[in-house]
Amino acid sequence: REWADAFEPERVGSMMPLRTAAAIGLPIQFNSDFPCAPFDPLGGIRLAVERSRDGSPSGDPQVLSIAEAWRAYTTTPADVAGDDRLGRIAIGARADLIVLDGDPFGAERDLAGVTVHATMVDGSVVHAPAGWEG
Repeated sequence: REWADAFEPERVGSMMPLRTAAAIGLPIQFNSDFPCAPFDPLGGIRLAVERSRDGSPSGDPQVLSIAEAWRAYTTTPADVAGDDRLGRIAIGARADLIVLDGDPFGAERDLAGVTVHATMVDGSVVHAPAGWEG
């Protein structure tokens, strides 16, 4: 949204050509380094999937699939960093993960109703509702 406010409308469509980057095999990495990116990774995924300012699908040809946007926050940065303990759930991995209250891949491009229920860092619960045991 900030870019759309800062640049002319005709230039906004050519910014962040995510689909083009994916098509030519570039590793797409997202982050939540606020204020440069949305603080909420689910919001960042939603923006990459919708590419809209108002929350409705824009029809923009540069959209990513939910799976591609999800990987851009998880496994791709871990792979680029070369650390196999990050970005995946496996024996020996760090177990930095979230528990969602819905299926983000079944949401059919609408992640607005999916929220984080709990968060684990290095295998320890750091956020969860009172009494939650996972």
